[in-house]
Amino acid sequence: MTSLLGLPLDAALACLRARGVEPEVSYTENPRHPSEGEARVVRVAQDGRRLTCARFPNHVNSEDGR
Repeated sequence: MTSLLGLPLDAALACLRARGVEPEVSYTENPRHPSEGEARVVRVAQDGRRLTCARFPNHVNSEDGR
């Protein structure tokens, strides 16, 4: 299930649901951007039955190099 790591949450859910798995999803905060960006999978547990996601910005801010 490591193939789910880094995927947008919607894509990971689609993959798991196609296999008949309805995962429990929890969120953790990205300390640098707590509520910005797209939810991506950062942890997969119990053969995909538990996912942890964090939000990551989809753009680069040229002012601070992020």
